Amino acid sequence: MRIVLLVGLLCFAGMTSLWAQQEGQFEVPWLKVGNEHYPPYISEKPYAGVTKRYVKQGPFRMHAGVSACIKYCDNIYFSPSTIEPVSDTIFAPEIALRADLVRYSRYYLLLGLNARRNEYLSYSDLSNNEFYFNLNSKFWIGRNFDFGCLVNAAEEVEPVSIVYSDRYDRIRLNLLGFLDWKTSGQRLNLRLELQQKKVDFRGTEFNNLDHSELYFNTLLSYSFGKKLSLTTRLGGGSLTYTSGSPLNDFSYTVFFGGGRGELSPKTRYAGEVGYYVQSVSASNSAQQDEYTGPVWRGSFEWQLTGKMLICLQTLRWVEYHCSANYQVVDSFGGKVRWVITRRIYLESGLRLELSEPASQEDAQRLVAKVSAYYRLKRILYFGAGVEYVKRSADDPLASYDVTTVYFHTTIAF
Repeated sequence: MRIVLLVGLLCFAGMTSLWAQQEGQFEVPWLKVGNEHYPPYISEKPYAGVTKRYVKQGPFRMHAGVSACIKYCDNIYFSPSTIEPVSDTIFAPEIALRADLVRYSRYYLLLGLNARRNEYLSYSDLSNNEFYFNLNSKFWIGRNFDFGCLVNAAEEVEPVSIVYSDRYDRIRLNLLGFLDWKTSGQRLNLRLELQQKKVDFRGTEFNNLDHSELYFNTLLSYSFGKKLSLTTRLGGGSLTYTSGSPLNDFSYTVFFGGGRGELSPKTRYAGEVGYYVQSVSASNSAQQDEYTGPVWRGSFEWQLTGKMLICLQTLRWVEYHCSANYQVVDSFGGKVRWVITRRIYLESGLRLELSEPASQEDAQRLVAKVSAYYRLKRILYFGAGVEYVKRSADDPLASYDVTTVYFHTTIAF
C-alpha cells in the first residue's frame, strides 16, 4: 500500500461519515469483521455508502468473526533469478473481534482487531501472519461541537516483488485527532485535523525507507441545501525519512476549493480543485525534483435503478514513492454496484492510473475487478471475485501483470 501525501485531498471523502448529523440521524462509521460487506443490523441499500451503515445504539457490545479466504495469484513476486513471475495458491484464515459502545449524542467508541495467517501452499517459506487494529471514537461536548480520534496499527506482509509494486513486510501506524464545529442550522461546518503516519519496513534491505509524515488540515463547508455545499481547505505537512536514507525529506502545502451536492434525489456530485506546493530538501541525496501544480478530485454517483448504482471518479494526487522519492498520479475510474436482492450483491470496477515518478520514466497502471457477495441469515457471508492488475513502464523490471482469483466466507456475529 502506498503512503498518500496529499491526505487532505483523499481523507475528506472518507472522513465525511464522522461529521455530526442532525438529531435523529445519529451515525457512526462501520467496522467490518473479516470479509463481510453488509452490516448485520440493517439490510443493505444500493445507494448507501459508509455514512448509511449504522451501529445499533445501546450498551457495550462484542462481536466476533471467523473468515477463510483461498486465492490463486499468478504473480506473487517477480523472481530475479529466473526473470519470471512466481504463482501460488494462498489459504488465509482470519479471526476478528469488534466492540462498540454507543450513546446517543454523547459519544461512541469502536474497537476492531483482526489477525490473519497467509499460508502459501507451494512456497511455504513465504507464509506469514498479519494483524490490524482500529480505534475510532467521537465525543459530543455540546449540540454543535465534538471531537474525536482515530488510531490504526497494522502489520502487512507480502512477498517482495519489484520496488515499484510496493509489496513489502511493513508496520503502519496512523494517529488522527479532529475537532468539529457547526452552526445550529448545520449550514456552516468547520473541522481541524492533525495526523501522523509512520511506516516501518521490516528487514535490513528496506530499513532506509522508513519514514514519518505529519500533516494538518483546516476544512470549511457551507451548505446552501441538498443541491450545493461549498468546501474549502488549507493544509500542509512534512515527510521525514530515517537517517541514512537515499531519499530526501520534504514538506508540502495544499489549498483546495470546491463543491458537492445533489442534482436530483438519485444523483450526487463532488468536485474540488487545489494547488500543491512542495519543497524538497537535498540534504540526503542529489534528487532535488519538486512538484508545484494543480491537484483535484471529482466524483459522480448515479442511482440508475432502485438496485443499481454507478460511480465515476477522477483524481490527481502526490504520493510517497519508494524508489523515486515521490510521484504524481492521475487516476480515472468507476464502479457499478448492483444489489440484486437483500442477500445478493455484485460489484465491478475499473481504474487507470498514470504516474510520473520523480527522476523516472512515466508509467501506467490498470486495475479491473469483478466480485459477488452473498449473505445468509445475517451471520454467514460468501464471496468470490477476480482482480487483474497491469503496470506498464519503459523499464521491464518495473512492469508486471497480476491476476488473482479468490473465494471467501465469513461467520460474523
